[in-house]
Amino acid sequence: MIEAFHRIFKTAFFRITASALGFLTVVITSRYLGPEGRGILALFMNTVITVVAFSGSFQASIVYFVGARKKDYRTILENLILIATITALISMGASLIFPALIPHTAALPIAVLFFSLTLYMEGLAYARDHLLHANLFKSLPSIISFVLIATMLILLNRREAGVAIWMWTMGFPLTLLLMRARIPVKLMPDIPVLKMLISHGIFVALSTFISRIFYRIDFFYLSRMKGDAMAGIYSVSMTVADINFLIFNMITTAFMGKMAGDESRNYVKYGLFYLLLMEIGYILFLLITGNTLIPIVFGQEFGEAFMPALILSIAIVFYTMGSLMAIYLNVRLGKTHVPFAIAITGLLFKGAIAYPLVKNYGMTGGAISSLISYALTFVLFAHAYLQTSED
Repeated sequence: MIEAFHRIFKTAFFRITASALGFLTVVITSRYLGPEGRGILALFMNTVITVVAFSGSFQASIVYFVGARKKDYRTILENLILIATITALISMGASLIFPALIPHTAALPIAVLFFSLTLYMEGLAYARDHLLHANLFKSLPSIISFVLIATMLILLNRREAGVAIWMWTMGFPLTLLLMRARIPVKLMPDIPVLKMLISHGIFVALSTFISRIFYRIDFFYLSRMKGDAMAGIYSVSMTVADINFLIFNMITTAFMGKMAGDESRNYVKYGLFYLLLMEIGYILFLLITGNTLIPIVFGQEFGEAFMPALILSIAIVFYTMGSLMAIYLNVRLGKTHVPFAIAITGLLFKGAIAYPLVKNYGMTGGAISSLISYALTFVLFAHAYLQTSED
């Protein structure tokens, strides 16, 4: 337990700094772009994050094969880069076919490719249990994009959503450049290795991709049904609630190097304890101060974001506890089909209840759909975790 606390403490500085700057990025873009511009930027970011949920989730395969199975990392990375490149090209094609749904064609494949590569390098650091490098790869994109966006919007007065989109995108290649990441490139795939990666990673990739849609589907419904302005306000609700994801990311970054080892089950227990302790503390803080602070920080037009944010922050407690168990199932036991099945169940359930709730109750309805569906998937993950054994 003491070592677990020390790992969290070492991670806290990087995650708090990056998340604070990410939070300030939302504040700046909300104030300088307004609800509509903020909605356009949030739609692009959520689209990229959703696509990268597929290619980037092969990070778990790096942790599993390099960390637990001791495979050569160069061969693994060479084949994963091919997967990232194909995913980026598909996203570009989709944006050309559906420009109204997936805007900013030029920036999208660049963001998808370099975001994926950054996640792979972070995964390699986890596999080697290099906590400092993992923290840097996870935190630098937020730090760099904040500096670029603040410079363009505030100092150069370029108050355009498209400019903010490109500045956010550039955070990923610049991170790789600053970290001097050595990314091996091989034009021809190693078929046996590629099959090995796909056999393990495809369920992780699909379940993460589905989980990301599962997490964001209420936002996409709002964007289509209620317009960019309401989506912009709801993106602020999500940002405020995502402080609980900061806690989750801090804990998983601290523990990921241990999740592939023999003490993994103990670290799941430590993680659940710290998650509950810190996330409930944040919910109480938000309950007391949120209604006053949100309009002050983001602007009066974002005052409606408080109630959805409060509901979402509670929902994320269930989501993160289930996700911690999913990491254990993926990187320690290799039972990737279990999180995949649960992700599909959650998406179908939330997709069914979110549509009428968003249509009739707007942002609050979307938040309620998240609370109900995340509670359901937590129960399913808890059942799966309790039924598993490493023997």
